[in-house]
Amino acid sequence: MTQQPHDPETSAEAQAAPSDSTNSPPSNGVGRAPQGLCAGPGWMVVAGLLAGLVAWIVFDNAFPFFEPPTSVGPPPAPVAGPPSPAEGEQQTAEIIALGMKNSIAAGAVLGALAGLIFAVVEALRRPRLGASLALIVIGVLLAAGFGALAGFAAQEFHEAWRLDRRLEPMQRTMAMQGIFWVLVAVGVGLALGLFAGRFRWMLGTVLQAVMSMVVFALGYVMLAGFLFPLDNADEIVPASSGNRALWCLAAMAILGLFLGLARQRRKASSAPSAPQPGVRVPILAALLTAASFASAPVLAAGGFELKDSPGQTYHQGSGRLLHAPSRHLHRLVQADRRRQVLQSLGHGRRRTD
Repeated sequence: MTQQPHDPETSAEAQAAPSDSTNSPPSNGVGRAPQGLCAGPGWMVVAGLLAGLVAWIVFDNAFPFFEPPTSVGPPPAPVAGPPSPAEGEQQTAEIIALGMKNSIAAGAVLGALAGLIFAVVEALRRPRLGASLALIVIGVLLAAGFGALAGFAAQEFHEAWRLDRRLEPMQRTMAMQGIFWVLVAVGVGLALGLFAGRFRWMLGTVLQAVMSMVVFALGYVMLAGFLFPLDNADEIVPASSGNRALWCLAAMAILGLFLGLARQRRKASSAPSAPQPGVRVPILAALLTAASFASAPVLAAGGFELKDSPGQTYHQGSGRLLHAPSRHLHRLVQADRRRQVLQSLGHGRRRTD
């Protein structure tokens, strides 16, 4: 047997190898969860479109969630003349209560759907899915709670400003939709910000979500006024199926895009040489808000106007609501509007001929 020569350098390296391996810190991908969000703009936009599609299907088939109670038995005998003031106030109170219930339910459903889908997509992009299940459950509850608060706050604003003529119809609709979607975005931003790992990153996610819904509310009200002029602008959830599709899909896609861009900007700001993100996006959102509110009276004077609820009767002196429409009367008024539009188009063609 031959004896290997003793090499002091080789033995020193062999002894240092295990000590280096034991003292070396674990890598970021294996030892701990990654900081910040992992889903980029592409994944977030796809998640937003999926959430908007599911929300549109739900609202198109189940909304309104609460209907007026139907009496069993023969219909009551018609009463000649207008209803008494007490009956009118009772009908108005019932309509307001139903509208409040439907608004709260709509906000809760939207918040829960958006929080669930965005959180699941973010969890699928992270290395450890099991550790994210608790965050998904908490995020869905947060988003649903803020969604219900959004429906309540928007409906309260609508009832408070419905009889006040200091705001143009477009301004009132922008404010109502903005209140609703901003509070929904706060819940979704908190649900997704739980994955960020740091408090300031969670606040940045919420701020980015809020800015996205400010931009959406301004653009949606103007676009819906041109595409769906016969829809009632005093309702939080649009009446027609096409308007609901635009309302759900556009809102969720824009929300997903802004959330994905927040992740990209956070990655860029973590680099040493990258400039810190400024305040250009909040300033742009504030300028868009001011410009939209200032242009609403000009557009209304030029013929672009979002109508109030059809069939409502107001007292000329006090502006008090005397009669509120039923659902059947609302459909009749919409059909009558369509006939008037078609007749006006026919008269215009005859004059040109």
